[in-house]
Amino acid sequence: MKKRHLSYHSAFTIVELLAAVVVIGILATVSVVGYGAWQNNIAETQLKSDINGVRAAMDNAKNWGENYPQFASGTEFDGTNATSDIFVQSDNSSITYYQAGVGSYCLDAVSVTRTGVYFFYDASATGPEVKHGTCAGGEEVN
Repeated sequence: MKKRHLSYHSAFTIVELLAAVVVIGILATVSVVGYGAWQNNIAETQLKSDINGVRAAMDNAKNWGENYPQFASGTEFDGTNATSDIFVQSDNSSITYYQAGVGSYCLDAVSVTRTGVYFFYDASATGPEVKHGTCAGGEEVN
C-alpha cells in the first residue's frame, strides 16, 4: 500500500493578503483615534483640576481678606510672580487670570500639550461651573 503525502500550501492568496492589510489598517486607525481621545480626556481632567485648585485658593484668600486677590489681567499662575502665593499651575497647563469687575475674576486654562483643549471659569457668573471656551469668547457649545 502506498502512502499519500498531503501537502499544505502556506501561501496567501491576494484576497486574503488584502483582507489582512485592511484589518490591520482599521485596527491601527482605531488605536490612534482612541489614543488621541484618551490624551484629550487627560488634558481636560488636568485643566479642570487646576482651575478648581485656583478657585479654591482664591476663595480661601477671600475668606481671610475682604476680596479676592487682585492681579494684573493676563497674569499666569506659573509660580514666578505674586500668584505663586495662591496657586501654581501644573506643568502641562497654562492658566491666565483676568479681572472681571470689582471683586470678581475670570480664568482661562489651556493645555500646553493639547492646545485644542481649553476651559474657563468666570467667578462673576452664577454657578461654580468650569466651561469649555475662553473668558473673552464665552462658552462654546460642542
